[in-house]
Amino acid sequence: MEQIVNNLSQWRKDRNITKDMQRENFLTLIQEELKEYYEAKNVEEKIDALCDMAVITINSSRTDSLYPLSHLYPREVTNPNTELGVQIDKVISSDFDDTETLNLLALIANLVEGLGYDFLLAMHETVKEIASRRGAWSEEKGKWIKDTSEVAKKMWYKANYKKCRRIEKDWDGYTTITRYKGEI
Repeated sequence: MEQIVNNLSQWRKDRNITKDMQRENFLTLIQEELKEYYEAKNVEEKIDALCDMAVITINSSRTDSLYPLSHLYPREVTNPNTELGVQIDKVISSDFDDTETLNLLALIANLVEGLGYDFLLAMHETVKEIASRRGAWSEEKGKWIKDTSEVAKKMWYKANYKKCRRIEKDWDGYTTITRYKGEI
């Protein structure tokens, strides 16, 4: 998680985006990703939306000390629609309290893991994707807008969530987790 947080910190720095800017527009940004999550046509689109929600949450957090996250998952998420809404509301109403922010990240991690994907590997893929894009901050829209020109698109990396998939049962009946062996 530390590498992901550091990479996102560098991403913000490279684009002159502050955590305050992200907090000011948190609800709008998270709602866009919630819409993508609910309208997803397949599991990988859900993973993409969830990881984008995690990026928004990390970029809006008051701290970069998000390492206790691993203690908060895995757990079963019984009603993701309700739990996401409630936890997002808690983050906002607590003014981005570290505990509530970590709880939202843990919920997102649990949702990703519950879909059969390794959360940290999926996050590495997401960060590589957003880091490959160029663009600029829009004061009017309150968010970073990616450059969609053909020249810019040629530079884009597309997250490969397939390599983040966990294998539930191996041939011998034991639960195994595949981990991508390449560079993350």
